[in-house]
Amino acid sequence: MTASLSTSASTPKVKHSSESLLFGVDFTKLLTAGETLLGTPSVTPAAGITVSSVAVNTQSFTNDDGGPVGIGAAVQFRAAGGISPSDYVLTVTSGTSTGNTRTIVCTLQVRDS
Repeated sequence: MTASLSTSASTPKVKHSSESLLFGVDFTKLLTAGETLLGTPSVTPAAGITVSSVAVNTQSFTNDDGGPVGIGAAVQFRAAGGISPSDYVLTVTSGTSTGNTRTIVCTLQVRDS
């Protein structure tokens, strides 16, 4: 099993207040070998942030640290809204193929300059 050092995202997500952006939260470090995310994940936003299109990733992508994220190892969602300069806490939760429920807390920073 990969060591799980934290349930916090490694870096904050950042957007402009006028943007609607697709973000991915990488669960790779929390998953055991062969374990994948499944089911219907959830993202609990802070007041003022709108979240939509929440799903387990169906394509690989590069995470915030520049590393690869395999299929079924992340939750992707679209975030809109927010007031600059503010930090918002998002709680991202998903079930796994081994019956676990995993959660990552991340920060969404809204910055207009």
